[in-house]
Amino acid sequence: MPFTAQERKKVERLRRKYRIEFRGELPSHEWPDVHRPIFTAVDELGKRQFDTYAACTTAIEDAPWTAEIKKHADELSERAKRCARRNESTWRFGCEPCVLARLTSEVVCKFCRKRVWRSEIEATSEGNSTITEALRARQNKRNPCRCSRDFRIGDSPRRMEAIGLNWIFGHREDELIHHDPTIQKELPSATKPDAICGLRQTRNIENLLNDTACIGRPEDDQDMLVHEILGDPPLSEDGDPLVFPFLLLEAKSAKSADSDWNPIKLQSAFPVRTLLCTQELLKNMTEGHTKRHADPLV
Repeated sequence: MPFTAQERKKVERLRRKYRIEFRGELPSHEWPDVHRPIFTAVDELGKRQFDTYAACTTAIEDAPWTAEIKKHADELSERAKRCARRNESTWRFGCEPCVLARLTSEVVCKFCRKRVWRSEIEATSEGNSTITEALRARQNKRNPCRCSRDFRIGDSPRRMEAIGLNWIFGHREDELIHHDPTIQKELPSATKPDAICGLRQTRNIENLLNDTACIGRPEDDQDMLVHEILGDPPLSEDGDPLVFPFLLLEAKSAKSADSDWNPIKLQSAFPVRTLLCTQELLKNMTEGHTKRHADPLV
């Protein structure tokens, strides 16, 4: 729900108090070094043009999913046209499922074990560590699936998970964010973003959360489990847990009274901060076990 005028003033004061700053679109020389690979990838993807993307037969043969991506882009464009001059709910209902469809799509064919889809820009790990070499080796072995679509029609989420392939992403809509108690007391009203996406609690993640975590802990706390040290999560644990939120969506209608980004910034300021703090806590707990440096990002 949007803030009232009085609530907005209070949240604006709190934003300044907690030094939450909205920088807008930064030039590349101001990007944080730790996030530079991600920002570079996003910038590169943003420069792709529909007419030149997968424009030749060879490109589609090497990556058959590219034709599907162009079809998907066409569908999204058509949906957006139909939503013109409609309210926020119509836009979200019409376009968000199309935009976020990839988060719930299969990646590997359960029959041939090859790729049904492959990312345009894959994850990278710098250096020459064992982890980096293993990642590169896996990526080099990835080949496109050639099975007929009819042949794959029987794929089901439950069957895929049973053989070790997980749908790892989850989402929540219009759900209350649980902030740090101090912040919760200061905020004038509850914060409920339109949507949040993150990692589900798959079997592997559940095992990690149930490991002992003694890094930097007092001796009498060294037998505590990871999830015990993490404390209360930012989202309800009812139903399918969302343990690593990384994407927050907040929408406003173009017809609304507020024609700028300020309402979205204020409504998302503290939810984003809380999700970043969750990631920061996980990072601090694992620094002793990993050679890779990664800062929180939502």
